[in-house]
Amino acid sequence: RRALFVADSLDSESDYFPIYAGLGQVYTELENFKEAHRYFSKARPLLPSVTQYEVFHYYLSLGNCFYYEKRYPEALSAFRQGHRAAEALGNPLFLTLGEVLLLLGRKAEAREFIRRCEQFVSQHPDTDPSVRFYVSSLSADLALAEGRTADAGRLLAQPFDTSQLAVRYLELH
Repeated sequence: RRALFVADSLDSESDYFPIYAGLGQVYTELENFKEAHRYFSKARPLLPSVTQYEVFHYYLSLGNCFYYEKRYPEALSAFRQGHRAAEALGNPLFLTLGEVLLLLGRKAEAREFIRRCEQFVSQHPDTDPSVRFYVSSLSADLALAEGRTADAGRLLAQPFDTSQLAVRYLELH
């Protein structure tokens, strides 16, 4: 809010987008979804003037907001737009799509996307441990959804150093 005050004082329109998007993300994490959407709405008209990375971050944050509200169709729409921005940046790994597709019961689409994530992680041994853990959890969720309980058990039994993992991924697991 202080940054918004400074940007207003300086009449610095180029600073509004990251401030609005950031406030949307903060209010999402505080579970004040009304305020989150208010700030995401203020940021939306500024999207054409920002970098591709800012577009990616905006749609990821907006999708997370819808996700936490359990508004999965809207989350999927935002995550798809975020995925397009991520691909334009050369980052094919956009994990949240697979999860939301599973929540919506769209197993075939989820399977294709989760397999691409598994392939990416296996080809990049330096992938962040939290991302590896999340991909493994998504794979287990998919196996359970498809009735492959032995595969799910194997995936869920993998040893992970949980001290290195993001709390959000542990909660999902």
